[in-house]
Amino acid sequence: CFYHAKALTSASFGTKLESIGAYAFAACPSLARVTFAASGTPLLTIGEAAFSRNVKLASVTFSGALKRIETDAFFGCTALTALTLPDSLTTIGGGAFANCTALETLDMGNGVTAIGGYSNYSGADTSDYDSYAKYGAFGGCLALKSVTFSERLLSIGNQSFAECQSLAEVTLPDSLQSVGVQCFYHAKALTSASFGTKLESVGSYAFAACPSLARVTFAASGTPLLTIGSYAFSSNPLLASLTLSGSLKTMGSYAFASCPLLRKITIPSVVSSVADNAFAGMENLKEVVFMGLPPENLA
Repeated sequence: CFYHAKALTSASFGTKLESIGAYAFAACPSLARVTFAASGTPLLTIGEAAFSRNVKLASVTFSGALKRIETDAFFGCTALTALTLPDSLTTIGGGAFANCTALETLDMGNGVTAIGGYSNYSGADTSDYDSYAKYGAFGGCLALKSVTFSERLLSIGNQSFAECQSLAEVTLPDSLQSVGVQCFYHAKALTSASFGTKLESVGSYAFAACPSLARVTFAASGTPLLTIGSYAFSSNPLLASLTLSGSLKTMGSYAFASCPLLRKITIPSVVSSVADNAFAGMENLKEVVFMGLPPENLA
């Protein structure tokens, strides 16, 4: 609708707005402020790439009725520094705020149940959007320091916070069930990660190559955690403290490989499969304790 409107500096919307279409305000190089009516509006959806690549967009006030922010909606808005999302919001699409490189604080409200993963941009004008599809919802937000997660969050998709290099601590909500592939991959400043009692799976490379990660804690009991994927916590040179869930069933190949500071690992009694090289490259590992019988396939 207003795609590539070069001189547009602001956009305000009234109380009857219901939806904003794909690329509606994309690539508007002067757009600095977007304001939705805070209440009384039926706006439910902000469409795919609707405000993407607006490099001067520094302020967004969202509608209190908003339900969905679609794929790449605010991708590459490099002037955004803070986001407060409404409690009405339930879904954040893949790449929705990816590469918002100045974003420092994120409060996602208390309604979000799903954070989207890696998306594959296939828009018509590829010359202007050639670097889409690199990350999940907040991937590449290099300055992101603080995230307040929704207490209703169920899933975090692939690469959702990959390369968030200023994020120092992650306390995931008790409601969370799954963490996607490369979710926090190469989060350079991340020092600790804690998981609640509803967690079922951690994807491959989810916390790999986090050079400051020193402590990982799963709820010791009451969690249905079944699977830790391949390379999930690999190549973390400072990881020295690891508490595994008592319900863990399988560990993928190289799951904790190249974590040289780990000295002791306690394997829960219900673990049935430890894949090849799950603990490879641990030159200081002194003790492995099995709370039950060692898995038959232990390699």
